[in-house]
Amino acid sequence: MKKHIIFFNTPLKWPPAESIGSTHVPLKLTHMPLGLCCLSAELKKQGFEVSVIDLWAFPLTKAKIYEELKRTDILFFGLNVASPTVPAAFILARFLKNYWPTTPVVAGGAHASALPLSLLKAESPFDYVVVGAGEKPITCLAEEIAQGNLNAVILGVLSKRSSTYSASATETPPIHDLEKPDLSVLNIESYFAERKEIPLFSSRGCEFQCGYCAVFKIFGKKRQLKTTEQILREIKEYRDQYDCSQFKFVNENVIGSDRNSFIELVQGLGSLRRPVRWRCQLRIDTLTPDDVMIMRDSGCSAVLFGIDTVSEYACSLSGRKIDLGLASECVKDLIRNGVETQAVLIIGFPGESPRDVSETIAYAVHLKKLGVQEITFFPLMLFPGTRLWQSFGPHMLFGSLPISTELLSMQIEEETYFQKYALIPEPINQEDDERIAKIMSELIFAYRAVDCLWDVTADLVLDNIRNHQQEIQEFRRIIRKICDNAYAEISIKR
Repeated sequence: MKKHIIFFNTPLKWPPAESIGSTHVPLKLTHMPLGLCCLSAELKKQGFEVSVIDLWAFPLTKAKIYEELKRTDILFFGLNVASPTVPAAFILARFLKNYWPTTPVVAGGAHASALPLSLLKAESPFDYVVVGAGEKPITCLAEEIAQGNLNAVILGVLSKRSSTYSASATETPPIHDLEKPDLSVLNIESYFAERKEIPLFSSRGCEFQCGYCAVFKIFGKKRQLKTTEQILREIKEYRDQYDCSQFKFVNENVIGSDRNSFIELVQGLGSLRRPVRWRCQLRIDTLTPDDVMIMRDSGCSAVLFGIDTVSEYACSLSGRKIDLGLASECVKDLIRNGVETQAVLIIGFPGESPRDVSETIAYAVHLKKLGVQEITFFPLMLFPGTRLWQSFGPHMLFGSLPISTELLSMQIEEETYFQKYALIPEPINQEDDERIAKIMSELIFAYRAVDCLWDVTADLVLDNIRNHQQEIQEFRRIIRKICDNAYAEISIKR
């Protein structure tokens, strides 16, 4: 009986150039595919063999994938599908179907959970789609496929043969019942070549229902916590296995409404006999000065926090509002205590005015003056299933990576960033071109303003738009070229 399952961490663009060489150093802005490691743990507990091929961090050509898998007796392929990776996922799935035509291909992840039927059209290379948290559905599906039952109705699974599934399966399974992520399915030493750090999650779900966040499409609207005992046990096991004392909590907000659990966790980290270093992302205005001191003493080395937007208009649109005064004080406390800080902000909300943009950039400049080490701007990304997507989705395109300061000098000359921007390949009109190009120009202006500590006003934002029309038109040309090329490869309608 076939027992081997192959998971792919789907990249933004695939296949890579045929000339790409082998590397043991992951590409920048990547991390271990922890979700696939969670699925692997549950499947291996049931006796299945699992391998994970991380095409995001370690690109492989078609020839290399075929050579690596041609002698493997494969039960099915699994691809994680986020909205920006849909085009690459279709291309990869079609490649797999070409060489393994009778082997099922399964899609899962945020986009699959939000728009499952879009991945099961007649011409689609996907045979099944897993909706919501995948551990239980994927295990049931594996058992049915292994027994040759390709028509089974499984909670949380859609197939071309049957569109029946239960919406209740999108709820997160009890976190205490799940195995810890199995990192052995990865070549973990390759990830350590970049940074010797292991990812952890202390919870699933988020009670802050921001209008542009799609986390609830996988994990539901309730936040589930691991116990401090569970987390500390995982840290001890990983440290013994991999000789690693640096960890990163990857859940959206390490602090939730249950502050006692957070304090217990931080104190538990500080009580370990062998000290650890750890970093996390959190909602900055939920911290207190006492929290910061406890975090520092327990080994917290860095905090990433999202301010996202500052203007009243964008805050009301997104349903997210940060107490900026409290946030500034928390930032000061973190910096005074030697904790590195990174702030994330968003530009490009529908209907956002130059004044709205200027307020967000001005606060970023303020954070830089306080001493925040890294400030990152993202274009707004509206993902299927989110509240804002319901209103504006048809007129918004997806993005994935931020513009980094290192890319500023090569924006016009190179198309690298826009290839990574991963626009969903749908026909867009001239108005869309203009809007996206303007946002790109505003993002570059935002970085310049932060680097130079400018006193940003709405008039300054307007002047930037007026004075950089040639730059904006060049952005439009590049955007149009990439959209046209992508649409020629694959047509996906919402």
